[in-house]
Amino acid sequence: MKPKVHLQYLLFCCLLVFSNVLFAQQLFAQQTDSLYLDESGKLTSESNYGALRVIKQDGDGMVHVTDFYANGNLKFECTYLSSAKKRHPPTDFLTVQTYEKKDGLALNGRYAIYYQSGQLRELGNYQKGKSTGIYQHFLENGQPYYRITEEMPLYEGGDAKLVSDLKAAMKAVKAKYDLTQTGRVVVTFLVDSTGKCVNHRILRSDHEQLNEPALEAISQINQVWRPGKMRGEAVNVEYNIPMVF
Repeated sequence: MKPKVHLQYLLFCCLLVFSNVLFAQQLFAQQTDSLYLDESGKLTSESNYGALRVIKQDGDGMVHVTDFYANGNLKFECTYLSSAKKRHPPTDFLTVQTYEKKDGLALNGRYAIYYQSGQLRELGNYQKGKSTGIYQHFLENGQPYYRITEEMPLYEGGDAKLVSDLKAAMKAVKAKYDLTQTGRVVVTFLVDSTGKCVNHRILRSDHEQLNEPALEAISQINQVWRPGKMRGEAVNVEYNIPMVF
């Protein structure tokens, strides 16, 4: 009977050692790091963050980057393929690039951005750093929109009429606000599938003082356009207008 007990004990010890080795390999195979970011994407403290970035590095060269809003909702997710034979420091993923960058890191797989409500905002797919398929955009209500279409939206009267009307509107707001500040502002809005302009906002601006006049100038021009089309069907299209004061 004694040899039988001794054999069982040896088997138990072997299984224990094997499970510990396997657990250690799993720990080595996956490494998880976290970064706290402010609204501009810079590093900040846990007590004052706008997003939590979680970085998981697998032993097979895959790096999963996931952002969460402060309310816990998903903000962003993507996967990198790394050709480097090393662990990457988490600061390598402080900014997420949509192209191949240093150390052989390239986007590979799903690339998604979400609104704070949790609704999907943008969706793309990458293979070894190259975009594949159609990059999709969505409004917060879930409706899709495009940035480039087969037929882009057309201002009633054409581009020449748009330039003329915009110049007149800018002249009017300059006088109203007594503007002395100069600079460039880019206003973006959506031309929806019915041709109406909605969701006006500032995309880029040299000076905050120019933002309100720029939005007012845009509101003064004709707000009904010919909608953009994809495969003959009217769709929502994002449209940008640069303005120089």
